[in-house]
Amino acid sequence: MLLVVVLLLLLLLLLLKQLLLRLDLAVKLRLRLRLLGRGKGLEHEVTHFQSRLHRIEDGHRLELARLKKEVEYHKRLRQGADQRSYELEDRLGRMSLQQQQHASAAARDPGHDEEKDGLIAQSQLLVSKNSELSTRVKMLESQVSQLEELKAALESELNQAYCERDELATELERILTKQHGHLGYHSEVAADGEGYGEEGEEDIGGSGGASGGGSGGGALPEDGQAPA
Repeated sequence: MLLVVVLLLLLLLLLLKQLLLRLDLAVKLRLRLRLLGRGKGLEHEVTHFQSRLHRIEDGHRLELARLKKEVEYHKRLRQGADQRSYELEDRLGRMSLQQQQHASAAARDPGHDEEKDGLIAQSQLLVSKNSELSTRVKMLESQVSQLEELKAALESELNQAYCERDELATELERILTKQHGHLGYHSEVAADGEGYGEEGEEDIGGSGGASGGGSGGGALPEDGQAPA
């Protein structure tokens, strides 16, 4: 009777172990599916971020090209304004020298004074335009620097996303490797348990037969006398 109880307990333990193994496999499978889903979501996010970064880079590249062309254009305008200002200043100096040399002739010629005043006003206007162009060139250079900083920040975010994806892939590979090892180990344990259960059933059958034979051979007659 005690042997039967022990064998029943062993069978219950084996069933409990198989149940726990199935629960463990179900939990690990769910975890694997969740990790795979997260990995796919991260890959989609990285792909979306890459396409967005490419679009932003293309836009920044076009904007930088446009700003560079505009800067070159304003530089040429400023150079032309400087050259024109130098020419006007040189011309004004020559005219001032001529005025000093020909003070009497200039005094008799009112048109000469009007031309001088016009040149002075034109020179002042060119100097003012030159200052405005210099301010605008500085502003464009500042915008170019800001765009370059934004591009560097986007590249840093993309590299961080790559690192997170690599870490997740490494973690997933480690979990899958560990899971395969556990599956092989539990399969071996389950196979050993089934073999042990079959041997126990054979032992139960043999013990039952022996007990029955012993009981039949030792019974006494009703009159209490031993058989002859």
